Parts: sequence; structure tokens; C-alpha cells
Amino acid sequence: MTASRRVRPLLNGLAVFEAVSRRGSLTGAASELNIAQSAVSRHVAELERRIGQPLLRRNGNRFTMTSGGIELAEAAARALRDLDRVVRDLRPRSDDVFVLGCSPDIAEAWLMPRYHRILAALDGRHLRLQTSVDYSLFDGPDIDLSIRFGTKSDWPDFHVALLFPGSWFPVLSPALAERFREEIESEGFDRIPLLHLGANQGAPGGWRHWLGADRELPGSSFSSFTPMIHAALAGEGAALAWSGFVDSHIEAGRLMRIGTRTENAPESFYLLARTPLRTPTIAVIETLRASVTPNGRGRPGT
Repeated sequence: MTASRRVRPLLNGLAVFEAVSRRGSLTGAASELNIAQSAVSRHVAELERRIGQPLLRRNGNRFTMTSGGIELAEAAARALRDLDRVVRDLRPRSDDVFVLGCSPDIAEAWLMPRYHRILAALDGRHLRLQTSVDYSLFDGPDIDLSIRFGTKSDWPDFHVALLFPGSWFPVLSPALAERFREEIESEGFDRIPLLHLGANQGAPGGWRHWLGADRELPGSSFSSFTPMIHAALAGEGAALAWSGFVDSHIEAGRLMRIGTRTENAPESFYLLARTPLRTPTIAVIETLRASVTPNGRGRPGT
């Protein structure tokens, strides 16, 4: 039996199973695929039957992946990404549409305040904003420009232009600063509630790294930057913010810095495009770079 004949009956189930693995729940996969949760369960059960081994260890409404399930989910994800890339490469594109890719956090916190400037640079073309935390989705020729965080050597096949360096510092709301005035004046954090980005507090950009602590610190954790900053704006705690992402809040008095210390990451934020550069791509690159000063700051409208 050929490989295609073996795999063909599994295709729908593999797509569903990949969504279950990525979303971490049957409910999340059902919502993404717009099907009933019971249908997701049936697809997974049928996939397990055809393969001949369990892919999930079930415990009530919870599950963990078996080693075989992890291996299959990773293979399915790679295959689906490859198929998506080929389909996008084959699809004809219009010169009237400019596609810009970035993460959801960059889009909301940094890019959207500059939206009107991008449209002016495009000179009548339409802007399509594509957001994802998976940078590989921006590698195809249908993406005119993307904003990514990393080092310049990460992308040898692209034209790479520095946007602003990766640096961060602590911020909090003025109301919270008033409550902890003594701590703010001494740059102490013993009593100030902390807001954490991600689970690894010891990584650069985390509070353990910032404070040199040898233990996990209490406080709410967030999987992405934007909700963490919304919590800081609401006075729920102090957050470590990327330079350039909170400048408008600081200038408007909605947030304030704690002290003058700034930490720099080895990575930076870059603009990436394939060569040769098209005229609208050059215009948008120049516009976005002109909207920041060398340290990553600058008003969106200037």
C-alpha cells in the first residue's frame, strides 16, 4: 500500500488532532474549527483506532499527550505549515494589497498607533495586517513586510532593517505609585504587586532576572504582553515593559517609569522583507523607522 493510501483516510483527523494539541483542549479545537466538541472527540478516537494506539491520556475533562501523540502532533503541524505555505505561494496576489505580518502584541501596542502613517506611505494601496506568534508564517512571498524579534543572523535570506532595540524597564500606574510612594522613591519592590509575562520569571524581561531573586515571585501571570499592560493600566501591579510599546501611555500620564534603569536584550525588533525590495515596501520601512528615535521611542504621529 502506498503512503498516500495509508495517510489519506487520516487527513481530517490529523488536522483536528493538530488543533487539539496546539489549543490544549477539545473545546478550543472545536471553537477554532467551528465544529462540535463531540465531533472533535470522534475524530481523535477514529485516529487512535486507525493508528492502533492511544494519543491522549484522558482524566475526566482533562488530558495529557502520550509520547506517540506528541510525535504525531508535531509531524502534523509541520505538514500543515508546509501545505499552507505552498498554497499561499501559488495563490495570485494583487499589487493593490500590501501584506504586513507581526505578532498580535506588536500590532496592538506599537503598530496600530502608526496605522495612518502606513496608509499614507502606501499611496492608495490597501493594507492587510496578518498577525501570528509563528514567524514562519511570514516567510512566504505573499508577505511584503514583517516585524520580528530576534537577532539579525536569524534571517539570512531576508533584507533586515533594525526597527528598535529590545530593552525594557518597570512601569506602573500613577495611582499605584501613590500607594507605594516610599518603595518607588527607593526603587524597592518588596510590597508592590508584580505582573509577570510568561511562566519563566528568570528569563530576560522577567522579574526574577530584574531583581536578581533566587525564587519564584508572587503575582499574576500573562501569556502575552497586551493583557499584562492593560492590568498595569488598571493599577493591578507593576510590569516590565518593552521600550517603544508603552511610550504613548507614559506620555499621556497613564503609566510611569520606576527609576531610570533600563535592561537591554541581545535581541531587537527588526523589519524583514524579501529582495528585491518593492517601492511600497521601501516606503513603509522608511516610514516606520522614521517614527522612532534611535532608542526605540518616539511619538507615533511624529
